[in-house]
Amino acid sequence: MTLHRYSLRAEAVCAFPSFRPDALVFGVELEVEPRSHSSQSEILRALPSRNDYFCKEDGSLNAGVEIVTVPMTIEQHKEAFDWRAVLAPLAPLAMSGSRTQRCGMHIHINRGALSNLTLAKLYLFINEPANLRLMELLAQRSNNRWAAMQKKQWRNCKVPESYREAGRYQALNLTPNTAELRLFRGTIRPDRVMKNLEVVHSLVMWARVSSAAKVADWKSYVQYVTMRSEWPTLAAFIQEIGVSG
Repeated sequence: MTLHRYSLRAEAVCAFPSFRPDALVFGVELEVEPRSHSSQSEILRALPSRNDYFCKEDGSLNAGVEIVTVPMTIEQHKEAFDWRAVLAPLAPLAMSGSRTQRCGMHIHINRGALSNLTLAKLYLFINEPANLRLMELLAQRSNNRWAAMQKKQWRNCKVPESYREAGRYQALNLTPNTAELRLFRGTIRPDRVMKNLEVVHSLVMWARVSSAAKVADWKSYVQYVTMRSEWPTLAAFIQEIGVSG
């Protein structure tokens, strides 16, 4: 794999897919760093060549690599992309979730799939103080200045664009084309990547179907996730960490 400059966008080097403006698709940015006995170039050589992701540099990493996918549906991430095949060669060479505090995983949601109401409810749930412990458990890292979770007011959430003024280092960061969830710890475990994708997908679906009065109730969200079959990796993780609705 070639290491590209940080500012490069996926459509410049990948087979960028076409999708409907309102399609619910997700792009992943996954940060990894070399172990003490390996190097950035070894990581790049180990990654399989594909046309649906690329690698770029990131100044916040120690000789690391940011793996960036094109937008895909949750089903495509599960079935077509094959995260296991991509990440397995990195196991002896790279670190992400453990042994380093610098690496994260960011997931971009197509803005066209989110109404202002859905986006407002996402802001409320993710930033609700009563939900902080659950969000930290799901993210597998603590609230931090690079992905801050801070209480939002409903009256302000009705105008989501106003939150762009707060800067990018929020748990849910709004860009012109995407809503970016920045809160996850990095990982080279395929099951954890899929868990994170299922968290984001399930939060969008929860925000779509729940009322504004109920959306911030974390127990209702956990019940919603565990009673359905769409998110098996997330449901297994919730059971593993001992959270119940």
